[in-house]
This record gives sequence, C-alpha cells and structure tokens, in this order.
Amino acid sequence: YDHGYDSFTVYKLSSGGSSWSTLPPIPSGSKQCCGTLEWFDDQGRLIWIDGDWGGWSYNPSANSWTHLFRTNGNDGSGLPQYPMSSYTNFARYSSIGVLVFGGSNNIYKMDSLGTVTTLPSAPFGNVNTGTGSSCCSVAADPVSGRILVINGSNQLWELNPAGSGTWTQKT
Repeated sequence: YDHGYDSFTVYKLSSGGSSWSTLPPIPSGSKQCCGTLEWFDDQGRLIWIDGDWGGWSYNPSANSWTHLFRTNGNDGSGLPQYPMSSYTNFARYSSIGVLVFGGSNNIYKMDSLGTVTTLPSAPFGNVNTGTGSSCCSVAADPVSGRILVINGSNQLWELNPAGSGTWTQKT
C-alpha cells in the first residue's frame, strides 16, 4: 500500500507486483499532508492515521473505511481522542499482535479488538519520524515484536509494547 502526499488517495500493489489499483478515498473531512499507513495483520485491515484528523481502518472485504478515533482535531464524531504530533506521526505493526502508533510524547498501542492503550513516553524525548536532530527512524523487529527507534542523537532504543510497555536503551 502507498499513500499519496497531501491526498486521500491510497494505492494497492497487486499480489504479483505488476500493477497498482486505487482504494476508495479515505472519507475524512480534513487531512494533513503526512498521514501514516500500516497494515494491521491481526485485524486484516489497513490503518491510516492523520495526526490532526484521526485514525481510520480500511476493510478490504467490504472495500470501505471506518473512522476509529480522533487525534488532535475535533471533528464532532465523539470518538475517543488520542493526541499526537501533527505531521511526524508513525504506525508500526508488532508481531505480538498490536499496532504501535503516535508521535511526539504520545505513544499508543491498539490490539486486535481495537482497544487502545497509552504507552510510556520515550525517555529521550519525542518520537517523531522525518529528518533533523530531533527526529527518529522507527521500525518493528519482525521476530521479537519490539519497536526499534534511532533518535536524533543516533542512540538506539527499544520499546517492548507487551503489557504496559517498557523502554530500553541498546548499545
């Protein structure tokens, strides 16, 4: 899957890798330029998170999107709200069966039933993706399910999203 910059358009590469198709547009009324997409295997859904306008789930079998939660903006939906950085948010699937997402000091995990839990803030400051000394690279270890973060000081940190979540600096 790929997300168009500053767009509600999401593309899907065919299983053979030879052609792209377009999903129905994300039905959010507003958008940021820089939302994040991640496949959530345990739900069989694609998750799109916009730092200001919420989280959405795409169900391939129904070919439709569902609004899951709000982030920074108030869209009048009354859904739960999970604040995070506006532009440099992230979402990574963990093989322990959760989706870890957020940005800045706000980090969350969502389980296969859609229950969202707040995880501890990173001990080094903000977790923001992008470039520059205050930004990070974020990846999921496919074996352990832990989230690996290289911060702006080139330090490697590991978030174990199991339970209430713990951070460990790696050397």
